[in-house]
Amino acid sequence: MKISLVQVVFSLCLLIAVAGCDIAEKSAVDNQSETLASSSETASESVEALADETPETEGDEQQNGNADSGETADFEAPAGFEASPSPNKEMIADLIELGVFEEIQAVYEDFDLLEPMTRGQYLMLLYHASNSVRPSKNHIRLAPSAEVSFSDIESSHPAYKYVQAFENTGYSVGYEEGTFKPDQPITREEMIAIKVPVDGYQLIETIWSQFDDFNDADQINPDFVNYVYNDMRAQESDGNNVSRAFGAVKSFKPKEPVLGYEAAATLWEFKVDRSYQSAPDALERIAREAE
Repeated sequence: MKISLVQVVFSLCLLIAVAGCDIAEKSAVDNQSETLASSSETASESVEALADETPETEGDEQQNGNADSGETADFEAPAGFEASPSPNKEMIADLIELGVFEEIQAVYEDFDLLEPMTRGQYLMLLYHASNSVRPSKNHIRLAPSAEVSFSDIESSHPAYKYVQAFENTGYSVGYEEGTFKPDQPITREEMIAIKVPVDGYQLIETIWSQFDDFNDADQINPDFVNYVYNDMRAQESDGNNVSRAFGAVKSFKPKEPVLGYEAAATLWEFKVDRSYQSAPDALERIAREAE
């Protein structure tokens, strides 16, 4: 049988076409394998990266140790703290660390160290500061079963239990007519007249010829003058209540309302027996007891 030239050419073209398809198919398979391998590697890298970013579980934290364990709570600073002048600000910082302001901030949402402090607020802080700075044997106790001592403060008032505690302990914190006026701003002379007895000073009689600390001493209420006189003669290591609160003033301004940062400075140190205990002393004591 004779084979024409046309048939030969056609057969050759057919063989070339089949061979080309095999090569293309093989190339496509190779490319697909490479793509799958690349995708697998990328997925593996993503999983590893995700594992690195995943937070530690509770078990991991326990195994690695809790960074906050054994630390004291951090209390939020009251409003006005940053703007309070030195050295009051440093004393307030110690009281914040002791948690003295914790309740007053929760009860009085508008409490601000730059604003006048009320009589009720001062008694609340005085209670917490005294019991934080002094050892337990000198703590003032609450008196929940005591009868109402003042006609103008109800048991629902935030400062009620603290006013009652001081009154029940024997401190005179109210007015002669049987009122306390808890929401009235506390004045300078009133604050010193309340704080000095809590410190436990052995009061000496006022000698007017020697009372030259202020040029307005004659304006101090006669009921309070002896407390101011004795406070100015107290030999405290870091100054008396007046100097800590107001600095080295020559005018006492006895009727002037006390600002929060001024009142707080009187709470930084207390007389304990024959010595004085400050907020830093209390922090050191607490640290020792925690060891």
